[in-house]
Amino acid sequence: MSSEIQFIAFETWWTEIAQPRMNHFIDKYIEEFPEYTEEDTEDYTDSGCVHRLVHEGEVDNVLWDICQEVFQLGYESEKWEMSMSDSLFCNLDDIIVLSYNAGQKTGANV
Repeated sequence: MSSEIQFIAFETWWTEIAQPRMNHFIDKYIEEFPEYTEEDTEDYTDSGCVHRLVHEGEVDNVLWDICQEVFQLGYESEKWEMSMSDSLFCNLDDIIVLSYNAGQKTGANV
């Protein structure tokens, strides 16, 4: 039962908080960097990976996966700090941190 409550809480947080922030980031990013070339598909730097994720529409899937895992850590009161494996090296990292905080609050209130 607890995992079901946690998942519902995550989905609610994702829909109300994370997704609008993510969409704002994507819209702003595409406005600022509208070009997407063949070279971009082969740029494996941190910024190149973010550029590719945004232009190929993969931000939603990647961010959801990271946030869901981090939310669960917060929910279960496990210690967590942002690491390179969690980071997308852009403003989306703020959403990941919010996910942990939301998980902590939800777990504390259950």
